[in-house]
Amino acid sequence: QGRLILGTSGEQGRVLRLNRPEDEPAELLRHADVQYVWAMVQASDGMIYAATGPNGQLWELSPQGETRLVWD
Repeated sequence: QGRLILGTSGEQGRVLRLNRPEDEPAELLRHADVQYVWAMVQASDGMIYAATGPNGQLWELSPQGETRLVWD
């Protein structure tokens, strides 16, 4: 769909979506337990899976903007 999904790391890791270059990024995931976004993949159904740390969690992000912790 021409959007950019990016993961950030630092004091708090986040997953952001950039719809167009001139837009502000939309925050898809921010959680107190997430400091790093190690990897992301998009499944064929549009779900995005983000592997985060330092606690080794796997988050599911739906195209509708819902997030769910699927592995801890």
